[in-house]
Amino acid sequence: MPPVQFTVHELGFDDNIPVDSGMSNDQGEFEFKCKNTEEGLYRVTFGQDKYLLLALNKGDHPTINGEWNALKNYTVTSSRRSTIMKRYQVNIRENIN
Repeated sequence: MPPVQFTVHELGFDDNIPVDSGMSNDQGEFEFKCKNTEEGLYRVTFGQDKYLLLALNKGDHPTINGEWNALKNYTVTSSRRSTIMKRYQVNIRENIN
């Protein structure tokens, strides 16, 4: 992943709440912080057309790995609910057509 700006929003029913933003480094690595006190759904957006969805619980510290040109194939570890969310997205993508 080239250095790119990212934003993190907590997704809600009425509003999306900005949580953090920043730039990835030359190796495509990035970190963000959120002070969630309960489980939440988060969207990490890169530029204008790439994003990841994470389901985070308090204390989760997920690690995300992926290739920039095929970001939809990312993997996530250290966040059980985010792993489940990823499998759900893959299932939808494979069965909607």
